[in-house]
Amino acid sequence: MKKPLLLVLTLTGFGLYGFLGLALYPYFLITGFKEAQVRKFFYMLARGVFWVVKRAAKSFTLEGAQNIPAGAAVIAANHSSILDILCMAEFGREDIIFITRGWPSKVPVMGAYVRAAGNIRLEDTGGSDAALKAAAASAFRKGLKIIVFPEGARGPEGVLRRFRSGAFMLALDFKVPLVPVALKGLGGMIPKSGFWVNATDIKISALPPVENFSASADGAPALKMAQYVKTLIAKKLEEK
Repeated sequence: MKKPLLLVLTLTGFGLYGFLGLALYPYFLITGFKEAQVRKFFYMLARGVFWVVKRAAKSFTLEGAQNIPAGAAVIAANHSSILDILCMAEFGREDIIFITRGWPSKVPVMGAYVRAAGNIRLEDTGGSDAALKAAAASAFRKGLKIIVFPEGARGPEGVLRRFRSGAFMLALDFKVPLVPVALKGLGGMIPKSGFWVNATDIKISALPPVENFSASADGAPALKMAQYVKTLIAKKLEEK
């Protein structure tokens, strides 16, 4: 795809995100930023922006949507692009929240949406496992799916870094399914250090849920599960 068209798509996608966020802010401010409404707005906005993203891609493949269960679950995905957040709407589910930290909740206007949607902000937990579990318990009671990027921050496309064990602790403690998701090509489309859209082949794959995971007695179950899921995602990313 020619660069001028990619430039137009970049401006269209981010322009749509910013314009709608600003345009509807007074409405949500008046109505009190109701959690379910804000989640629905984010879902619709993400689908709209990602529609633009797909127009810029060389190819787009979505597989395994049937592996996303109804009701409470944890979804763990690799992380290499800001697009990783938006692409989760492609599974067609509005009942999702994220575990976030730092900048997403601090961005003017959009930060208000992040906070109001019921996302779990690590800065609110003070680094306490008990506080994190309490927040997760509240989300699971509502039947929500918690999306986690276990690497903690964006990294290079195709390179998996250490998976932290927090998401896996939640899946084990609350006995909910954990769905590994492999994201391929998004880090090349908009890398961590970039802004403009590049044409790449995108593949989003939800793998079968990991349930009833049992770790050997010689190690922490959450850490073992993290290593296991990292291996599953790595194998999927290696596929042609």
